[in-house]
Amino acid sequence: MRLQDLIESKIFRAFLELNKFDIEEKSFLILLKEIEKEGIVDIDTWDQFRKIRNTIAHEYPGEEEEALEAIGLLVKKSADLIKVAKNLMDRYYEVR
Repeated sequence: MRLQDLIESKIFRAFLELNKFDIEEKSFLILLKEIEKEGIVDIDTWDQFRKIRNTIAHEYPGEEEEALEAIGLLVKKSADLIKVAKNLMDRYYEVR
């Protein structure tokens, strides 16, 4: 969850700035569309990461089973998240 938060809140923005994309006053969706154009991650995959994170981060009584399912899905999807981080690193070194 922390890796996903870090990528979303800081690394995507830094990557776009490095590529001369104006990030000022842009919604996250606009930034994510630009990230998708760059071939880093598609919007649907990132939306899945956000939904998993939200399910795990917010505890509600009676929803323990959903949280456990989300944790299992997070484990399955962790390789995809690592791939996103690797894509960002690879592209960073291409731009430099």
